[in-house]
Amino acid sequence: MNDFSKSFQWYIVNSFMVGGFASIVMVDATGNYRWIAPIAFSLLMAYVLWYFWCKDYEKKIMIINALVFIGNGLLSYFYIEELAYVITGQLYELPAALWWVVLNAIVGIPAMVVALKVT
Repeated sequence: MNDFSKSFQWYIVNSFMVGGFASIVMVDATGNYRWIAPIAFSLLMAYVLWYFWCKDYEKKIMIINALVFIGNGLLSYFYIEELAYVITGQLYELPAALWWVVLNAIVGIPAMVVALKVT
C-alpha cells in the first residue's frame, strides 16, 4: 500500500473524528441530546477504522498525526474565516467542523504523505 492511500485512510478516520467532536460541540451549544447517536457512531467508526487501517503506524507518525489534527482544529475554530477572507476576498460563513475537514484534506493529506515517506 502506497503512502497516499495510507494518508487518505488517515483522512477518512479523522473525518469521522471531526464529526464526533462537532457533535459534542453541538450538544454543548444547544443542550439537545439528540446528537448522542452521531457522537457514538462517528467515534466508534473512527476507532474501528483506526484499529484496522492504522495499527501499524509508528510512534513518530502518531505524534505527527496528533499535531496535524489538533493544529487544523485550532486553526479552523479560531482563524480560518479571517484567513479565507484575506486569501479570497470573500466572506465564508461555514461551520468550523466543515473547515476542519477541509483543512485536513488540504494540509493533512500532504503532511501525512511526507511523514510516511520520511519514516
